[in-house]
Amino acid sequence: MDNQVEYLMRLALPEGQRRKEAGLNAVETSHEGFLETLRQVAIRISLRDGFVSSDEVRAEADQMGVEPVHQNAWGSLFRGHDWMEVGRKRSTIPGNHHREIRIWRYIA
Repeated sequence: MDNQVEYLMRLALPEGQRRKEAGLNAVETSHEGFLETLRQVAIRISLRDGFVSSDEVRAEADQMGVEPVHQNAWGSLFRGHDWMEVGRKRSTIPGNHHREIRIWRYIA
């Protein structure tokens, strides 16, 4: 790899991480009620089943008639030190196009 390209990539990584954190902070601030409600759902499912993914939380959110103003809010659901990743699976939500999602355990 060209030294200049490698140098630019090293500079871009911290900037990309900073922008990601800023975006997650903005989403979390603008969706506080949504996230608090669905985190409680996620905690309940995790304590009951030993694990949870966004698919299970979305299913309950649909039953409750709860949805975020912006879909990026789902990305903040398991943010923080209270959750430990325990696996991955393919999403069954049609809009997720069978992409890989994480499976979490509540550890707080």
